[in-house]
Amino acid sequence: MFLRSIRAHDFRNLEGEIHWGKGINIIYGNNGQGKTNWLEAIHLLAHAKSFRTRHLHEAIAFSKAAASVQGQVCQGSEIERDLQVDIRANTRQTLVNRKREPLAHYAAQLHAVWFTADELEVVRGGPDARRSFIDRGAISLHPSYAQALSSYTKVIKQKKSLLQQASEGRLRFEEVAHLLEPWNEQLICLSAQIHRSRTAYVDLLNEALEHSLSVRGVQWRIEAFRTGAHGVVLSTSSPEAFSHSIRSTVNGNYWPPEDVVGSLVEALREAAQLTAAAV
Repeated sequence: MFLRSIRAHDFRNLEGEIHWGKGINIIYGNNGQGKTNWLEAIHLLAHAKSFRTRHLHEAIAFSKAAASVQGQVCQGSEIERDLQVDIRANTRQTLVNRKREPLAHYAAQLHAVWFTADELEVVRGGPDARRSFIDRGAISLHPSYAQALSSYTKVIKQKKSLLQQASEGRLRFEEVAHLLEPWNEQLICLSAQIHRSRTAYVDLLNEALEHSLSVRGVQWRIEAFRTGAHGVVLSTSSPEAFSHSIRSTVNGNYWPPEDVVGSLVEALREAAQLTAAAV
């Protein structure tokens, strides 16, 4: 899908419409006139989120109650769709052809890639920046992957809550182990699913790198590592590998509960992590 036009209403300092031409389009103007705001509007239209803030209500124009970004996308001369993202307070609404669509379906309509100075964190920053970079790419190809990430985050929160109760002495170790089991099962399945998606995207990146750089005699590729408990690199993405990593950490600890809690939390941070490093 290609973006044919975009219209902004009460979004930042924007009010108006741009029709794009074929080929390369360049936005130019004096400082503070809204060039970056238009790029943010395009990003919002494609991904229903901003690359500048996590709180979309901050993008609503001063003293206004809501903002809207609309655009027309096309594929060839036969397929045309109208996209729209409405922002009001802490709510967001996504529409395709004026009908509400869930984000997982909406995100597949328009693909947009942005590059800012913050993207250098993929190289010079920590593992979180690299995982975020890979996740964004994986979601752009398979929007349903966003649901797996959301479910993973919810499971982690539930486990942390139980572990916190244990650290405060409100639950015995035997109770914690029993209550954690169903969350462990979900975590194992989601971890394996996330790793497979990340690894598949890394493979696609390496194919592109090999194609574009081999003619220049440059050797550069992305390597993916997945670590389990105590930093041990796991050799497979099967659910069994994640299950062994988590449960071996639980069984290898003793009372008091704060020791168990500390080790489990660390295991959760390490289990299913994917660190991409350029070599």
